[in-house]
Amino acid sequence: LHFRNYHFLLFLFLLQRLLKTETTSLGAAYLAGIGVGYWKNTDEVKKYWSVDRVFSPKISGEKAQVLYKGWHEAVKRTLTHYPAV
Repeated sequence: LHFRNYHFLLFLFLLQRLLKTETTSLGAAYLAGIGVGYWKNTDEVKKYWSVDRVFSPKISGEKAQVLYKGWHEAVKRTLTHYPAV
């Protein structure tokens, strides 16, 4: 999945915002802990998460696919007009 597709995924999936919003280093620490066997898996780590708010998709899967196709075409046209340097 290319990074430019990431924002559109917000329309398709449930999103949980954690109370701790700076989670880059925390995520790395969790992965390291799993890697060395401190935690067995992500399920053990989840008990340390505190969810602040949950965002749910407000459109149907069919409508999301139609929007995604149009959005993807717009991105493709933009990249064609402004190719990477």
